[in-house]
Amino acid sequence: DFIVLSFEYGRYGNAILDWAESVLAQYPNRRVIVLTHHAGADNANVNATTTSFSAQGSAIYNRLKTNPNFFLMLGGHVFSNGGEGRRSDTYNGSTVHTLISNYQNRWNGGNGLMRLMRFSPSQNKVFVTTYSPWNNTYETDANSQFSFNYDMRKTVVVDNHQGGFSVTGNWSTGTTATDKRGPDYRFHNT
Repeated sequence: DFIVLSFEYGRYGNAILDWAESVLAQYPNRRVIVLTHHAGADNANVNATTTSFSAQGSAIYNRLKTNPNFFLMLGGHVFSNGGEGRRSDTYNGSTVHTLISNYQNRWNGGNGLMRLMRFSPSQNKVFVTTYSPWNNTYETDANSQFSFNYDMRKTVVVDNHQGGFSVTGNWSTGTTATDKRGPDYRFHNT
């Protein structure tokens, strides 16, 4: 199950980010995709995976990154270096992929170029291609055709810092596990 949040261009103040947080709190087991007009910069280096965030992209990422189900942010707006860019950021073991695509300033308005994303649960991968139905061609450079790993197995994350969490019995608190979420975790020896 997915939930998609769409942010208007340039709108990312506290009230809007509070709203986004409240929506995600209602649906903690849905996979989160964020759409915004301007998430980051494009990059002429087709092999680069560290494009910079825009102010809006940075604000959204920094506010929502504590949600382990937030995995994808999509944006456009920029066309300084070919109109494509991407980055990956990891927080507490959860990775968010930010993909930039904007083709309107290319020849003939971009020839209808569009991003296609195929989710493969059997491979735990997302495959990204860029296609022009006008020319019936695919772009095949590293910024236009790539994949990334994404675990699509059905999981439920319970964070002991989320509201409503409680334990009964003899549970200990730990901080040394590398795959934990948040500042600590609870465990019980069986």
